[in-house]
Amino acid sequence: MIKTGMLNEISSQSSDMQEFMTRQYKNRPINVFESHADKNLICIDWIDVKMPEMKPVQLVICQSSDDLLFLCESKKLLETVKKNLKELEDATLVCTTCNEGMLIGFLSKMMRNDEDSIEKIEDKLADIEDTVFSEKKYLDDISRMSIYRKKVRGLRKYYDQMLLVSDGLCDNENNLVSESERIHAELLYDRIKGLVGNVRDLREYTSQIGEAYQSRIGIEQNNIMKTFTIISGIFLPLSLLVGWYGMNFKNMKELNWNYGYLAVTIMSVCIVFICLLFFKKKKWM
Repeated sequence: MIKTGMLNEISSQSSDMQEFMTRQYKNRPINVFESHADKNLICIDWIDVKMPEMKPVQLVICQSSDDLLFLCESKKLLETVKKNLKELEDATLVCTTCNEGMLIGFLSKMMRNDEDSIEKIEDKLADIEDTVFSEKKYLDDISRMSIYRKKVRGLRKYYDQMLLVSDGLCDNENNLVSESERIHAELLYDRIKGLVGNVRDLREYTSQIGEAYQSRIGIEQNNIMKTFTIISGIFLPLSLLVGWYGMNFKNMKELNWNYGYLAVTIMSVCIVFICLLFFKKKKWM
């Protein structure tokens, strides 16, 4: 029998299931997958990959030979669970007469189209990467990249949990999964393993974009320092010239020369021109 409810409504379940869930859930934290003598206990932080915020919501599943119980932390998740279970019951692709078939089919259905959602995140990151290497303003996109980095971390944690669940179903220590459904569990494990690989690649891609951003910041800072260095190199001989003629000696004939000011001006322009030619030749500008 398949049952659904809220986590704060454990007392409303059957007496056997109520006693088991109260003992396992309320008294201590549950591991992602626990195999007991006659029950499998699953506790995952489910996230809707299609939603922008990807806020994790706790989902607890208890499977026995007679019952399949879904307990949700939020009403929105409860509605999603009911909808997916209804679609599974109407479909003919899974075994709806056995709890393990419904459980495996439910887990697979909860991750439907996840590959497309991961691909959309990758496309968004590609757009950010193009902006980083363009001449446009990219600071806003870099702030958005930090959001996607958090999403990738959440996805990695989520699929790691799902991988543990599917691995536990494949191990089948308490023989609650039939041999025919164990094949489906192995297929589910392979699919989740592929999703884990996709998220790992996405994480590396995010890190590469971050490194590219840091590299561009470093290049821009170097260009700024190069500009200041060129300006300082030009004004250094001019400062020397000003300091030379700023000395208060009486026997400086240039000070009383009618063309002294013009000569110093022409000399300064020549110095600037020579410095520019030198920097150009050295390819510093």
